[in-house]
Amino acid sequence: MAMNVFVVLPLLLLIADARDFARFPVPNSSFGNVNTTRRLKLATIPVSGPKTTLATLPQPVDSKGIGQFRIATRRYEAILPSCVQDAINAREHWFIMRMLQPLCRIPPITGSYLTGCFMIALWSWAFNGNMPPPAFTFDLVKIQQGQVWRCFTPLLLLGQLWLEFGLLAQSVAMYMSGVEIGLCKRPEKFVEMLTFAVTTLSLYGLAEAHYGHGHSLMDNLPTSLGIFLIYYWSRMYEGTMVNCFDLIQLPSEWVPFLILIQNGLFGHFSRMDLAAIAFAYLYYYALAEAEALAPFRALATRRFRSLYERYLNEMP
Repeated sequence: MAMNVFVVLPLLLLIADARDFARFPVPNSSFGNVNTTRRLKLATIPVSGPKTTLATLPQPVDSKGIGQFRIATRRYEAILPSCVQDAINAREHWFIMRMLQPLCRIPPITGSYLTGCFMIALWSWAFNGNMPPPAFTFDLVKIQQGQVWRCFTPLLLLGQLWLEFGLLAQSVAMYMSGVEIGLCKRPEKFVEMLTFAVTTLSLYGLAEAHYGHGHSLMDNLPTSLGIFLIYYWSRMYEGTMVNCFDLIQLPSEWVPFLILIQNGLFGHFSRMDLAAIAFAYLYYYALAEAEALAPFRALATRRFRSLYERYLNEMP
C-alpha cells in the first residue's frame, strides 16, 4: 500500500504541475525553464501573470501563485457543480485541492485519452509486473492473423507506471490540451486531425515493420504523436518566440526540429518522428482550413460543441 502511494502520488504531481493548460502551451517540457511570448495586442493577454508572458513551464505554486490559483478558481465556478465549487473554494489552501484544479482543466478528449492510458498502466503495474498487457502490444504476425487493433493500441502505452509515464503524460496533457483548446470553436476538426494523425502514423509503423523485416517503430508511437501535435501547434501560433534556457530565442515553427535534434543527441532519433512532421505538414496545408470531412461533420452538433463553451472566452 505504501509503495502504491509512492508510485501514484508523483504521477499526479507531474500532471497537476501543468496547472494552466493555457491557450498557448509550451513546446517541450524537457527544455527546462522556457518562456513563450507572442507579439499580440494587450487585449489578448491573459489576466494573470506578466503581461508579456503567455505560457511558461509549470512551476510549483508559491506565495505569488496563490493569487493565480484564485483567479483560476473563479473560472471554474460556472463549470463545476455548486457542492464541488464550495468544497474547492473552502479548502483552496489544501495542497490536494491545488492539484485537482488543473486536472479539471483538461479538455474532454485529452482527458479521456489520459484516463485510458493511466488505467492500462495501473492494471499493468498491479497485475502484470509493470509490463504492458500482451494484447495491447504491436505484433506483426498476430496483425496478419487478424488482430488489427494492435496497429493502434500502442498509443495507449505511455510507459511503466513511474517517471516515464508521468513525464510523457504531462507532455500529452500540455500539448494535446493546447491544440484541443485552440480548436474549441470547431472541435470536430480536432477529432479529424487526431484521427488523421493516428491513422497515418500507425500505417507508417506497420509499413516499417513489414518492409523492415519485422523491425518495429511502434514503441515510439505516443512520442511521434506528440511530435505531430507540437508541429501543428507551432503552425497554429506562428509568430510565437520561444526562449530556451534564456540562451536562444526561436520561432515556434522551429521547435519541432529542435526536439528532433535534442532526441538525436540523446540517441533516441526515430524515422517515425520525421514522418510525424511530414504528416502534420500535409494535414495543416491540405485540411486544416477546410471544412471537416463528411464523417466528422456529424460531430458539429450543439451538444458536442457545448463541451468546449468554457474555453471560448480564452480565444483571441
